[in-house]
Amino acid sequence: MTFSVLFLAGFLVGCGQENPVSDSSVFLQKSIYNFLSVKSLRYDVGFELSKENEGGNVDAGITGSFSNNDSEKKGLDINIIADIVDINGTEYRIDMSARSIGEDFYVRLSDLPAIPNFPVELFSKLVGPWWKLDVGQLAGSMGGLGASPASADDEELASLATSSASASKQVKELILTSKFFKDIEFDGIKKVNGYDAYCYNVQLDIDGLAEFVEKSAEIRGEPVDQQLSLGLLSLSDVDSFDGSVCVDSVSEILVKADGTVLMTDPNAGGVIGTGLEASFSDLNMPFSVEAPVDYQIFDLAAFFGEFFQSGIMGGMGALPPEGDGVEEVTEAPPSDASAEVPAAE
Repeated sequence: MTFSVLFLAGFLVGCGQENPVSDSSVFLQKSIYNFLSVKSLRYDVGFELSKENEGGNVDAGITGSFSNNDSEKKGLDINIIADIVDINGTEYRIDMSARSIGEDFYVRLSDLPAIPNFPVELFSKLVGPWWKLDVGQLAGSMGGLGASPASADDEELASLATSSASASKQVKELILTSKFFKDIEFDGIKKVNGYDAYCYNVQLDIDGLAEFVEKSAEIRGEPVDQQLSLGLLSLSDVDSFDGSVCVDSVSEILVKADGTVLMTDPNAGGVIGTGLEASFSDLNMPFSVEAPVDYQIFDLAAFFGEFFQSGIMGGMGALPPEGDGVEEVTEAPPSDASAEVPAAE
């Protein structure tokens, strides 16, 4: 009996938590602004995507880390595992990783999907090891295949970079005076990813988001549908979000968001539904994303030459001899994507 009374009392106290902030909307906008200002973090994002009244779906997980503690060694680590079922019921799996450290870029394919008309033979030798890609060589290769490389001189490039940075800063500042959420309800103080977080149930304020997108496009001098674009979709395609968000009570940085996102397919029409859960941890901790210890140098020029001379452009041709353009390298950095986070003193 005593235990039951204590449990009920604890439950009622928990349910009676009051919102610790005076303006929830302003607080949540600031949490997004602060999130975009972090120097390092680890992330774990899961989503399941399907299209209304159509078969097929995507169930994916994306994990990794980001570090900008050293401005000359900015690093990003991405690991993707996606299970895909197309509208015909055919199943595919994508399993790959990528790291960007400074101007160096590495990629690893752990599995190769058997997609119809996909040149499996050409890509099969890429499966397994880490490959270091020469991004400058990629630009040169594409230029040689018909793309037009930028011809601006150093002064013009510096001017463009300054203009872009200024626009990005203005868009970021715009977040503070915008309104992304409505029907905000405080859901208590919870332990989230090691943080004491203020959690809220929210819905997307579609009018507030639309206003932000329009102003962002005006600042950048770009079309509305290019704002925060991700592949074929952009922020302007979002119709609704119904879910919850949690914010670290100390740093006031967003640490978790989960719910359902509905978007309009800009090409084929119809509604795309996405169940989303994103968690963030080790915010602003002193770690770096490191290069793989063992990797091979990949000759992009030779690869693209074979790519455009093979079956992709009409009749699969002979593959380059095994090992062409490949150099095995072993370096000293740790193989883990990032250094261990030091224990707090």
